[in-house]
Amino acid sequence: MKLGKLALAGLLSVALGCGCGSSSDLLNSSGSNAANQTPSSTISGRVLGETGGPVAGVQVIVHERTTDLRTSVRSGPNGEFQLTIAQGVYDLGLEAKTDATKANSFYGPITVTSPVQQDFVIRNTSGHTTDEVFGKIWLTPGVPAANRQITLRPGAQLRGTGLDRPASPSTRTNPDGTFSLPLGSNLETALDVEIYDSSGLDEWVDVSKRAKACYVEFTSEDSPVENRLRCTELDPSTSNLTGTLGAPSINPFATRKNKGVNYAILEDGLIPVGAANALLSENMLGGPLDDTPLWKMTKHTNIQVINGSKWGYEHSIIIKPDRSSDWAFTDETNDSYQLWVSITLWSHVVGYDSVAPNIKRIDFDLSKI
Repeated sequence: MKLGKLALAGLLSVALGCGCGSSSDLLNSSGSNAANQTPSSTISGRVLGETGGPVAGVQVIVHERTTDLRTSVRSGPNGEFQLTIAQGVYDLGLEAKTDATKANSFYGPITVTSPVQQDFVIRNTSGHTTDEVFGKIWLTPGVPAANRQITLRPGAQLRGTGLDRPASPSTRTNPDGTFSLPLGSNLETALDVEIYDSSGLDEWVDVSKRAKACYVEFTSEDSPVENRLRCTELDPSTSNLTGTLGAPSINPFATRKNKGVNYAILEDGLIPVGAANALLSENMLGGPLDDTPLWKMTKHTNIQVINGSKWGYEHSIIIKPDRSSDWAFTDETNDSYQLWVSITLWSHVVGYDSVAPNIKRIDFDLSKI
């Protein structure tokens, strides 16, 4: 069994000893991205527990809202951390992956145009259920966002059974801006926390929820920019999660099992981590396949498996489907990771942890959209 599985859009892991100031990209950094041309600055501070004491060994991850650049470092012996990053507007996540008493905790937005010094609290899971997302929404600093609709929108998940998309539960914030909402699943999930006002959807923030409670604290009306991408979306032109979905290789899978016109399983093959991407095509079995709607819809879909991911995961599956679809990817330990694609403008990414991360099976379904 792995240490933890799924990215959402808030879960991810590179261990760096901190003597404070020791930092590194958690993601792959090959290729060009916006950070190469953008002036840099720093964000520093301490990770604290709820009682105010320092917490060492916490992974501090920052995510830039418009470029999708992500970088991480671990807190030092006194909770200290420092990251040198491109100037921008960031969300910040705290993760103690193996500590069930500490919730993944997310904060934002943080505008970095000059050095920022700020302490952050990693919340306790005590008193909260393992499927719970809780937190506080502010309109502006010190002004709570009362009676705002909050909706949890899953995008990827450690697989349970089937490919069905989970529900998207909603609640409203209390007068002090706090909220608590059960996701309805204990599975690790990448999700968007959507914030609504009187005119509709106002903003969303992507987070990753491990198999324990998750804390979210954001200011909704105090950012010069809002998040551009959903929890599983990836813009290869700006992100430093650099999968390459060009020049695809022949699909390695030898067996296709149809479960209907729009549903299939691909197996008896392997997509290794770091290999050239595979292509789902009509010649994947060495010759043309029957001319069904499924193959017309998927013959341009390509896939790659790489090291690095969003919000603390070790590996990523990157895929660019050409239509809305539901997917499951199974690694060599038989753990399976689900992805639900509604919008095909961007590439999509599934983050996961695994001791044997090569992908040996793919399930996909085009019939439930």
